[in-house]
Amino acid sequence: MSDRISIDPEAVARDGADIHELAAEVRAIDRWFNDSVDALGKCWGEGDAVAESFEKNYVPNREGFGVFLTTLGKAFEKTAEATIDTAKQFGRSEQYGIDSATRLIGTQNTRVTGGGSGRP
Repeated sequence: MSDRISIDPEAVARDGADIHELAAEVRAIDRWFNDSVDALGKCWGEGDAVAESFEKNYVPNREGFGVFLTTLGKAFEKTAEATIDTAKQFGRSEQYGIDSATRLIGTQNTRVTGGGSGRP
């Protein structure tokens, strides 16, 4: 087991940007789907048992799939934003650690050298 953790905030931020692209792709698919469905109209006809059965099964599933695509796009968008926010927090934490270590080293160096003159 490792004694430390290593995170690359820039890489995490790039991953967040990639997820934004995925969200945009899903939104494009959602628009295409809705445009295509609208263009088809009521292509199954009406007035007979086959048309009624088709409409009864198809319409709710079509609407459900539309909701799924919309929800998926929103979920990817929120995930992208959270990933980028996490990257920023990792970056702030890393900088805090660097700043703390620098202050600690400076304090220890002053004690060892007798006030920072370079001579004990």
